[in-house]
Amino acid sequence: MNELLINLTSEKLINNSYDTITWWSSADWAEIDRRKFVTDNFPVLRNGLSEILNPQCDFFILNQGLNPYMYEGEEFKQYFNNCSEAKDWIYPVMVIVISHKSNEDFLQDHYEFLRTDNGYKLISVSIRGEEIK
Repeated sequence: MNELLINLTSEKLINNSYDTITWWSSADWAEIDRRKFVTDNFPVLRNGLSEILNPQCDFFILNQGLNPYMYEGEEFKQYFNNCSEAKDWIYPVMVIVISHKSNEDFLQDHYEFLRTDNGYKLISVSIRGEEIK
């Protein structure tokens, strides 16, 4: 992870992202091409991901399987067994959860990286309190 974050550029993030990124919009989950998403939101993504380099950052990392209800179709078939269960022992999803407390609000940002045959790729983003497009 540190290799990605040190001197993070939009090209570096694009190259370490899945073809389409699923993100939480103001009303629902949406999908968008990785290049457009990273280009349009790079300052927010860079600032958010770089937070974990700060020793004062309140974050944790968890592993889970790919969500079979969000990722369907032939493109994702290899990540699931024939019962539609995530093959999380081969293709885990590493989720970086960054917590923020502001006044009375407690917000968490989520950055999900799927392990693919070509390394970990950013596949999903949920950022609260920041406007992403």
